[in-house]
Amino acid sequence: MPANMKWASLVLASLLVIFLGYFADRTVFPAFTAAWFVLFLLYGWLAFGHHHVPVRLLVLTGIFLRVLLLFSIPNLSDDVFRFLWDGRLTVAARLLYGISTGVSGCFCPGGTCFAR
Repeated sequence: MPANMKWASLVLASLLVIFLGYFADRTVFPAFTAAWFVLFLLYGWLAFGHHHVPVRLLVLTGIFLRVLLLFSIPNLSDDVFRFLWDGRLTVAARLLYGISTGVSGCFCPGGTCFAR
């Protein structure tokens, strides 16, 4: 495979990961699914095609793509705040299932107070 084709595919993968991580809306199903499908095909073509792409380049690309998503807010799950709630209860050594998130006075948005 020509070197410019390899780099073009890696740039396309980076752009798709940025789109999925920062701009994709899961309610717009066709665009969301199309981006995942193209990214999946691109990965398959790079990793399992009949051309030689060094494993080191694939690993470095994977690390780079993870770094791109480091500052993105998880927009594909509604459970993000529940996970934060569970984490704060765990840090406070509280039973996760003993308190409901809807109970008044059990949680301060700043994360500093818990009802005892």
